[in-house]
Amino acid sequence: PALLLGEGSARPAMTATACEYLDRRRGEQYSAAMVVNQSELIGERHRRLLAVMTEQDVPAVLTSNPINILYATGVRNMTVFSLMGPFRFALILAKGPVLLWEFAGCEHLVADNPVVTEVRPAPGVSPIWGASHSTNIAGLVREIAELLGDGDATVFCTLA
Repeated sequence: PALLLGEGSARPAMTATACEYLDRRRGEQYSAAMVVNQSELIGERHRRLLAVMTEQDVPAVLTSNPINILYATGVRNMTVFSLMGPFRFALILAKGPVLLWEFAGCEHLVADNPVVTEVRPAPGVSPIWGASHSTNIAGLVREIAELLGDGDATVFCTLA
């Protein structure tokens, strides 16, 4: 079923099947299902996120939570697996690019995405990736520090 959004996003999203049921109960004739423009939806979520970041004076958001990555970027990949630890990352800068650290070979998932400006290979920062995970964490922290303008990597990150 198609996903439907209410006027001005004031009403909750429903499936076309749910809307058909509600229309039949009201005795209304159901016409064709509305289709959500994914690019517009992703763009609107991004604009709302940037507005809140600006309002709260938050210069950057770094997340490994797959639900937050989906909301902030519109990109989903291996959501259930990614809930088990930090495997993918998104960095959203209030006044800059949106970067996504994605599983190798999954760059195609970002094709035609209106928000993500760069895709990098996700480093293995969890112990399940082997003994190099500590080195990979340090590398990721250095990358983020450079992106945030702190070239000496004095930023402290908690990956969770």
